[in-house]
Amino acid sequence: MISILVVDDEHTITEFIKEALSEEGYLVETAGNGREALSIARKFSPDIVILDFMMPDMNGLQVLTELKKLDETIQVLMLTAYNSVPTALQAIRQGAADYILKPFDLDALKISVDKLVEKITLKNQLRYLQEKCCKTPCRFRLCALPFAADEQGL
Repeated sequence: MISILVVDDEHTITEFIKEALSEEGYLVETAGNGREALSIARKFSPDIVILDFMMPDMNGLQVLTELKKLDETIQVLMLTAYNSVPTALQAIRQGAADYILKPFDLDALKISVDKLVEKITLKNQLRYLQEKCCKTPCRFRLCALPFAADEQGL
């Protein structure tokens, strides 16, 4: 089951997203600030983090950096009320997978989450197939190739 951590200092937003994604079958936890998010992430090991950019204790980029130190495979979806191209680019450069503006459309959020789930699933399948291939004689020598998903930023 895919686990999701929703981080926003606006409680109504975290609860709204939690309810909507729980109905889709995801395991969802929430945090109200960056420090709480990092504490929960250490215990919960989320696959996806939906992360607000502006919070009182740590901004979203600081939390993103710390999350990637915990687990570089965590997929982070940034939320922000500020329509700033430089901010979006900085978040993507630091490892965010996607960026959504507030107020957001719930269907658009679900589509972004679905794309991240697909990415996680494909990466896991590729890793499984590569490991399976490496354990058996393989005429294609896939084991000698660098892990393609890592090279493509998947």
